[in-house]
Amino acid sequence: MCGIVGMSSNDYVDIALFKKLLVESMVRGKHATGISWVENETVKTMTEPVSADKIQIPNIKTMSIIGHCRYSTSNIEYNQPITDSGVSVAHNGVITQTAPENWSKIYKCDFNTECDSEILLKMWLKGIHPLELDGSMAVLLLDKKEINFFRNTERPMYYAQDDNSTYIATAKNILERCRIKNIS
Repeated sequence: MCGIVGMSSNDYVDIALFKKLLVESMVRGKHATGISWVENETVKTMTEPVSADKIQIPNIKTMSIIGHCRYSTSNIEYNQPITDSGVSVAHNGVITQTAPENWSKIYKCDFNTECDSEILLKMWLKGIHPLELDGSMAVLLLDKKEINFFRNTERPMYYAQDDNSTYIATAKNILERCRIKNIS
């Protein structure tokens, strides 16, 4: 039941508002928090084994950022977002219950973690849209140009836009508590 949030802006993202989105999404996960953002055309990621209200976000100037508040159903060794080849993923859901040692054979690529969200990332990098996979998913994928977000019928996701920014969250009330309007 993890929480994922994202923001993009025509200018710089309001980091204080992004932090508020993360804190409001803690209800969906308090075991670990992570963020990925674009800085100098590079995707940067940080994860901490703390709740969102305790994470120290550095002074970031970015036009795109995603975050993940983890509810741990297993160990918290592989927190999200997960980054590879300049793309970062934050995911809520379950892609497979298959043991990680079998993923390479099934998905025909190598994995660095035991987090099934990495399957989504690897498939995206191979040009396979994650919605072609089975499982439940609400997903944010960040690269140096944009945030892609999508979900299937198994997991919710909401977004809103104003003149300057786009806001994304896995629960409508996260956006509402941050006083964001026009939620779809």
